[in-house]
Amino acid sequence: GSGNSATATQTVTVTDNIKPLVTAPNTIALQCPGELPLAATTISAFNSLAGTSATDNCTATSGLTVSSSTIITSPGNCNGVITRTYIITDANSNSQSVNQVFTINDTTKPIVVAPTTVDLECSGDLPAAVTTIAAFNTLLGAAASDNCTPTANLIVTSTTGALIGDSYSGSITRTYTITDNCGNKTNVNQLYTISDNTNPIAKCQNISVTLNTSGFATITVNQIDNGSTDNCGIFSIEASRLVFNCGNIGNNTVVLTVKDNNGNTNS
Repeated sequence: GSGNSATATQTVTVTDNIKPLVTAPNTIALQCPGELPLAATTISAFNSLAGTSATDNCTATSGLTVSSSTIITSPGNCNGVITRTYIITDANSNSQSVNQVFTINDTTKPIVVAPTTVDLECSGDLPAAVTTIAAFNTLLGAAASDNCTPTANLIVTSTTGALIGDSYSGSITRTYTITDNCGNKTNVNQLYTISDNTNPIAKCQNISVTLNTSGFATITVNQIDNGSTDNCGIFSIEASRLVFNCGNIGNNTVVLTVKDNNGNTNS
């Protein structure tokens, strides 16, 4: 041949238009919105989320960038939904977005410690039930808290059972119900034991009586009682003697004995 030749230059433009291949993280169930975790900000942190994976045809996985936005898609502390959108971008600005869903459903009951048993003298000493959480938490031994609801927002209700036994020797059970903002409830009992151990207060007064024509005089307990009392109620009042005769002219000592319903006495 003659040795003739020709050279031509062609420019080949390579463009990466392929988005990263991304699998969304698993849905996560939360009890409270406050449990929402921080968003991942690196590709290694993103790929450590349960269910996720992110790769790219050209950019090494370590070169992928991560950004995110979080919105409340269904408001509510008890049955809400929060959606977090992750955007994975390769070195050539190709982006792929995926959503991670967080469901909010508080099913946890408040944690409540029952008040300690209280000893009463009489059933009439039973105090009124508390109606606020602040008052409940001041009861001896009591404590109440919740995983989602602030303590100050817990609701207190109660029912008081019937007296078992007697007003001076028995028991009463009061049931407190602590409820959180999502309707989860915990019941605890406070027991009141009743035992009257206080003696009556015996009060008597001096009186004068005149013998009748037969030489006798009879008095009643009410004549010498001067307002004896008891904290729970008097069962009986008795006098050591109620009949007098000619042999008793002058001053006579009469003992007034007061007995309450629980057998406590005083003279």
